[in-house]
Amino acid sequence: MRDKISSRQAGIFASIMIFSGKLLLLPSLLFDQNRLASILVLLILFGLEISIFYLLIKLKEKHPNLSIYSILQKYLGKILTKIIFSIFFIYFIFILVNILTESYSFLRDEIFNEATIFLFFLCLLPVVDAMVYSGARAMGRTAEFYYIFIIIGLVCCILLGVGSIQKFGEAVDVPFNIGSSLGTYFNHLAWFGDFAFLFIFLDKIEIKNGFGRQILKFVISSMIILLLFFFTYILLYRSTSFAHREALSNIIQFATKLGNVGKITIISVLPIMFLIYYQAGIMTYCGCECIRLVTGIKNRAWNIIVVNLVTVLLMIIVFVNSQVTTDFMTAVGKWLALFVEIGLPLILLIPLLSKRRLRA
Repeated sequence: MRDKISSRQAGIFASIMIFSGKLLLLPSLLFDQNRLASILVLLILFGLEISIFYLLIKLKEKHPNLSIYSILQKYLGKILTKIIFSIFFIYFIFILVNILTESYSFLRDEIFNEATIFLFFLCLLPVVDAMVYSGARAMGRTAEFYYIFIIIGLVCCILLGVGSIQKFGEAVDVPFNIGSSLGTYFNHLAWFGDFAFLFIFLDKIEIKNGFGRQILKFVISSMIILLLFFFTYILLYRSTSFAHREALSNIIQFATKLGNVGKITIISVLPIMFLIYYQAGIMTYCGCECIRLVTGIKNRAWNIIVVNLVTVLLMIIVFVNSQVTTDFMTAVGKWLALFVEIGLPLILLIPLLSKRRLRA
């Protein structure tokens, strides 16, 4: 039972993953290529993601006692399913590395310029590992408490950003063609796929009436907040939006003094700090489950150690800064994301549309 979560907790996890990697670097990357049309790219992506969330919920309703692994195994066989979940492991590791490199760069700039990557790991990994080892239910219960602080922090940043906009509606260059937008979508595919954690968590959700509506409610409300954030960022910086690469703190930099309070950049730091713990926890948990399903090793402590070692070594040896990680994710990671975020949902349409009832 320690790995069973409620539909509310699943919705909170979905919301956390929707914010994942989209509050710092991504706004400047999208605006650099598409200007204001980047909002259209977001709308297309969010529409696609809502559809896939809905697909997974309907799949859960049809096969309430089966995991994605079990469903794929019955249709594709054991060997091919293990290969797919090995790809999942690689995908979750790269998403985790991308989240951590961006967050480390941001927190170092905002809090302590001389902080080393080892200090970052020392502050992060013990908490993340303890949450993962305690199980999905414990992680979900703590997320329910801290989630309200994440939302309050994000809403405060948006309101402060809106208050700093001098002229609403000032002209923004809007170059747009369908080829450019699709190219932007494809290049940054690795920053999306917010539903991917459900490939692991789907069988851990307790089924009750309306569980799907509960999850979709969190999904849609989080996407609305994110769209408001992007609008605020673009209206504030307009044609220079591409140059501001820490979006959440940048939108409040003109409001860093509030009466006699002084600097209030902490408002942007706290949501990122809470988000990084849960984003890293969800990705680490998914990585551990992939190891268990592929290798049969059920010792979660050992699986956590493996995920930690792979992540730390990649960040120290290969992905030494956020620019290297960004270049990799836009050049190589997008192909991995294409399979996980587009290819697999298409495969899952087979058991969803099939009239065959699978047994656990």
